[in-house]
Amino acid sequence: MGGLRRFWLVLVVVAVLGLLARADRPAVGQADATPPGEPAFEAGDVLVASASFAQPVHAMFRGNPARTGQHAGPGPAGTPTRRWRFDTEGGVSSSAAVAGGMVYVGSADGALYAVDAVTGAERWRRETGGEVSSSPAVAGGVVYVGSNDGTLYAVDAAAGEDVWRFATEAAVVSSPAVADGVVYVGGWDGRLYALDAATGEERWRVVAEAEIFSSPAVADGVIYLGGLDGVLRAIDATTGRAHWRADLGSPMYASPAVAGGTVYVGTANGDLMAVATGDGKTRWRFPVGAAVNASPAVADGVVYVGGNDGVLHAVDDRSEEEVWRVEIGAELFSSPAVADGVVYLGGADGSLRAIDAEAGTERWRLALGGGVYSSPTVVGGVVYVGGLDGALYAIGGAEPKRSSSAPPGTPGVRRPDGSTSSPSGAAAPVWRRR
Repeated sequence: MGGLRRFWLVLVVVAVLGLLARADRPAVGQADATPPGEPAFEAGDVLVASASFAQPVHAMFRGNPARTGQHAGPGPAGTPTRRWRFDTEGGVSSSAAVAGGMVYVGSADGALYAVDAVTGAERWRRETGGEVSSSPAVAGGVVYVGSNDGTLYAVDAAAGEDVWRFATEAAVVSSPAVADGVVYVGGWDGRLYALDAATGEERWRVVAEAEIFSSPAVADGVIYLGGLDGVLRAIDATTGRAHWRADLGSPMYASPAVAGGTVYVGTANGDLMAVATGDGKTRWRFPVGAAVNASPAVADGVVYVGGNDGVLHAVDDRSEEEVWRVEIGAELFSSPAVADGVVYLGGADGSLRAIDAEAGTERWRLALGGGVYSSPTVVGGVVYVGGLDGALYAIGGAEPKRSSSAPPGTPGVRRPDGSTSSPSGAAAPVWRRR
């Protein structure tokens, strides 16, 4: 329960910072969240504007706009080793975006960092006026990230200079999604914003009924967003008009993942929900058993989700049954990432684990220097992840040493008869019928 109390404490701090951030801030370019004469908004209202811009998206939180948690990969080959460590001056709960040979990540010290992906050397930093727990998105040579100072920043990916800034009325802990030349991001002011990616001009906004902690998912021209009011919303990406809303009865801190006509999202009351994209009706509900603050990952018809009780579950979408579970033994705020048949996951105990996606067996684990709330980013044979010790880590692979012991992936199996092959210290999966 200690971690959950810390989580709520973080939310209180974010709220206070958001209120402080309502003071006037300078705007760059055309972005202005409160133009003269703007009418008052009520929940569900939409403000429509216009602009055009289209560039391919390179990197963002959960690997893509649909937030499926699938990453380009591959992951580390052989024995995992630390390639480098980059230290910031605050905890790193932001998840890294990797593009163009650079790693971009935010820190509680208030800065957005650009780090060389190979050497770990700092290329540039952009200081903001508040903690940066939002995870950056990179598209068209621009990095987009929110700050607790209430601003969404668009920063030149190469030079680190502002392209534009957009001021909201409270902290921005939600991570932006970029699709079809538009940036979508939620704010602690309870609004979902759609901004032109090139200019920062506001296209529209939707006023929700509660603060937005979750990050929007975008798929097939529709935005899916969970709120602290317990409502999952489907919103037209072009107009901002509502398609449907589903009351799930519990706050959503986790971000939704969209795949195969279904929205998957975890709730604070401990459920993994599968909701149809067409009409918002519940397809099935899986009891996780503890609050879900980490976002689910979806790959090959299986949903991977962790709870605050430290258990990672693999749930088959078709049968609605648990395939396996792994007892991590530490609270899970880090969202799982899937690449090439491996699930990568950080724990509040400071661990980074690689788990076989099919078998649920632990391939390897590393102890980092602090609790891992950041979600792993897997690309080019390296896992990039942040720690609450203030460091960004790059974990690569080395050729494995010859050994007569069982190969990676065999330890930790709890068989149906109750026997187990787990060596001391290995996380053991509990098998279920698939």
